[in-house]
Amino acid sequence: MNQRVPQMFFKRVTTSAEAENLRVIRNKCREYMTRSTDHITPEQQEEWFKTAFRKYDLYIAYAINMVYVLLMLALGLCIKMKTSFF
Repeated sequence: MNQRVPQMFFKRVTTSAEAENLRVIRNKCREYMTRSTDHITPEQQEEWFKTAFRKYDLYIAYAINMVYVLLMLALGLCIKMKTSFF
Protein backbone atom coordinates (compact mmCIF):
# COMPACT_ATOMS: atom_id res chain seq x y z
CA MET A 1 0.00 0.00 0.00
CA ASN A 2 1.40 3.36 -1.03
CA GLN A 3 0.69 5.89 1.72
CA ARG A 4 2.06 9.38 1.59
CA VAL A 5 3.61 10.88 4.66
CA PRO A 6 1.70 13.98 5.80
CA GLN A 7 3.49 17.26 5.24
CA MET A 8 3.61 20.14 7.67
CA PHE A 9 2.36 23.48 6.39
CA PHE A 10 2.61 26.79 8.25
CA LYS A 11 -0.24 29.25 7.72
CA ARG A 12 0.06 32.82 8.92
CA VAL A 13 -2.87 33.81 11.14
CA THR A 14 -4.68 36.74 9.52
CA THR A 15 -8.34 36.39 10.43
CA SER A 16 -10.32 36.30 13.67
CA ALA A 17 -11.43 32.73 12.81
CA GLU A 18 -7.79 31.65 12.56
CA ALA A 19 -7.07 33.49 15.83
CA GLU A 20 -9.79 31.39 17.43
CA ASN A 21 -8.05 28.23 16.17
CA LEU A 22 -4.83 29.59 17.67
CA ARG A 23 -6.62 30.05 21.01
CA VAL A 24 -7.95 26.49 20.96
CA ILE A 25 -4.47 25.06 20.31
CA ARG A 26 -2.92 27.30 22.95
CA ASN A 27 -5.48 26.34 25.59
CA LYS A 28 -4.87 22.63 24.93
CA CYS A 29 -1.15 22.96 25.67
CA ARG A 30 -1.23 25.85 28.15
CA GLU A 31 0.07 23.77 31.06
CA TYR A 32 3.24 22.84 29.19
CA MET A 33 4.15 25.40 26.54
CA THR A 34 3.16 28.90 27.54
CA ARG A 35 4.24 31.51 30.06
CA SER A 36 0.75 31.81 31.53
CA THR A 37 -1.33 28.72 32.25
CA ASP A 38 -4.59 30.68 32.46
CA HIS A 39 -7.46 29.61 30.21
CA ILE A 40 -8.04 32.20 27.46
CA THR A 41 -11.66 32.98 26.60
CA PRO A 42 -12.86 33.82 23.07
CA GLU A 43 -13.41 37.42 24.20
CA GLN A 44 -9.88 37.72 25.57
CA GLN A 45 -8.44 36.28 22.37
CA GLU A 46 -10.47 38.64 20.21
CA GLU A 47 -9.25 41.67 22.17
CA TRP A 48 -5.62 40.50 22.08
CA PHE A 49 -5.73 39.74 18.36
CA LYS A 50 -6.78 43.31 17.52
CA THR A 51 -3.23 44.52 18.20
CA ALA A 52 -1.11 41.35 18.25
CA PHE A 53 -0.19 41.60 14.57
CA ARG A 54 1.79 44.77 15.35
CA LYS A 55 4.12 42.90 17.67
CA TYR A 56 3.96 39.30 16.45
CA ASP A 57 3.79 37.17 13.33
CA LEU A 58 1.40 34.37 14.27
CA TYR A 59 1.30 30.93 12.64
CA ILE A 60 -0.59 27.66 12.84
CA ALA A 61 1.11 24.45 11.69
CA TYR A 62 -1.14 22.00 9.86
CA ALA A 63 -0.52 18.37 8.92
CA ILE A 64 -1.69 17.87 5.35
CA ASN A 65 -2.05 14.61 3.46
CA MET A 66 -2.51 15.34 -0.22
CA VAL A 67 -5.15 18.11 -0.10
CA TYR A 68 -6.81 17.28 3.22
CA VAL A 69 -5.98 18.93 6.50
CA LEU A 70 -5.48 16.15 9.02
CA LEU A 71 -4.63 18.11 12.16
CA MET A 72 -3.84 21.55 13.47
CA LEU A 73 -0.53 20.62 15.06
CA ALA A 74 0.99 23.63 16.69
CA LEU A 75 1.12 27.35 17.06
CA GLY A 76 3.98 29.71 16.41
CA LEU A 77 4.62 33.21 17.58
CA CYS A 78 7.51 35.26 16.21
CA ILE A 79 8.29 38.58 17.86
CA LYS A 80 8.90 41.36 15.36
CA MET A 81 12.20 43.14 15.96
CA LYS A 82 13.00 46.71 14.99
CA THR A 83 16.69 45.89 14.64
CA SER A 84 18.05 45.83 11.11
CA PHE A 85 20.78 43.41 10.09
CA PHE A 86 21.72 45.26 6.90
